[in-house]
Amino acid sequence: MANKCNSCGKFTSSADGAKCKKCSLTFHRGCLSNSSPGNTAAPKWLCKGCKSNDGCADAFLDDNSVSSIEAMTKAIELLRTELSACTKEMCSFRQEIGSIRSSLVEFNSRIDAFDERLSKLEREKEILDTNENTIAQLRADINERDQELLLNDIEITGITELDGENLTHVVNLVGNKIGVNIDERDIVSVQRAGPRRTSATSTRPRTRAICVRLARRTVRDEILRAARVRRGADSAGFNIDAQPRRFYVNERLTRTNRQLFYAARAKAKEAGWRYVWTRNGRIFARRDAGLNNIRHRIGSTNDIEKVFCV
Repeated sequence: MANKCNSCGKFTSSADGAKCKKCSLTFHRGCLSNSSPGNTAAPKWLCKGCKSNDGCADAFLDDNSVSSIEAMTKAIELLRTELSACTKEMCSFRQEIGSIRSSLVEFNSRIDAFDERLSKLEREKEILDTNENTIAQLRADINERDQELLLNDIEITGITELDGENLTHVVNLVGNKIGVNIDERDIVSVQRAGPRRTSATSTRPRTRAICVRLARRTVRDEILRAARVRRGADSAGFNIDAQPRRFYVNERLTRTNRQLFYAARAKAKEAGWRYVWTRNGRIFARRDAGLNNIRHRIGSTNDIEKVFCV
């Protein structure tokens, strides 16, 4: 069988050629630099390429082989370019992932710090609410005790205030007007409430209430009952006013209870309730005189909203 010389590309016979024992390529003996046509190749002859361990270089390549190699080379270069671009994208992606991880770590730290502050605020709020409830309870207890100290007191309003007035005599006049004889020995003390104040529209001092402390609670209760019966009594015959003025006798309240009583009366009027009254320093309300209407106790501003929204 004829083979082509790997050097010149011409056909060669087995007698005129030399075959490499390693790569099995055939060469003309005349094409070998170290051989002549009459020489016989050794049984284990190696070509120059195999001797140098570089492998055999094809001396003869047809056009199709060259085109295939060039296309393969271009494909390899393109693949290298694409791999390089992918490598750059992967590096950029890794940097972005690292940045995201750093952001997440910082975000988690902030969330933890926020949770800690929120928990601290919630604990402080619980303590504050507890303290506020305690303070409110203490204020209520103090107001209750202050009101107990006024259980023997009455308050007379509507009597014109004069300079050099005799308040004990005025109290006796009030008692006679409502039908109760008040002995001077039953009066522990009597005075106008608070400092004298001038009205913004007049230079004349505003009339202050008369606060009377009685020696016995039974006398106080008798005066209050008589005042309710003779509601609408005025100062006619007192020689105080040119025109008689109505006066009112009520039990004396602490400042807190008085403000609460006024607020309850205003809310009752707005809601259409008929009765708001006090008894022994406590405030009560009822919608009307019906037997089925319940008497409500008002002890705080919260009770006003609850009661009058019923």
